[in-house]
Amino acid sequence: MDIPALKAELEAARASIVKPLDGLDDLARLTIKPETASAVTALIVLYRRRERLLARALQALGDLERDGYPALPDLSVERLVYEDLRRNLKAMQSVLPLFEPDVVEDAVKVTITAGEPQTKTSGDEPTLFLNV
Repeated sequence: MDIPALKAELEAARASIVKPLDGLDDLARLTIKPETASAVTALIVLYRRRERLLARALQALGDLERDGYPALPDLSVERLVYEDLRRNLKAMQSVLPLFEPDVVEDAVKVTITAGEPQTKTSGDEPTLFLNV
């Protein structure tokens, strides 16, 4: 989706909050039960937070647009800088084969075989037989 379409969607969402927020503000000024006032206040807080987030998102989209989004500018550097980058790249490429990555050993296969049941007397410690 491009920036103008995103901006239109966010502006529509922001506009849809304004009218209910005005109504909630009016409702909060009435003489209403404390429980109702708490519910209205909670909703006002949610709507105002959403409105602020949408405003910041619209600002960020505008900033991106002014920055030339989605294109990024090419950076031209002096020949000396370019040659230095190229030399360092060649140096790194030449030493890379000298290093070997760590290899994680394959897991050891473990097989557990149950022995024959044995009658235990009280006080005997349980025994576990493992065939590895």
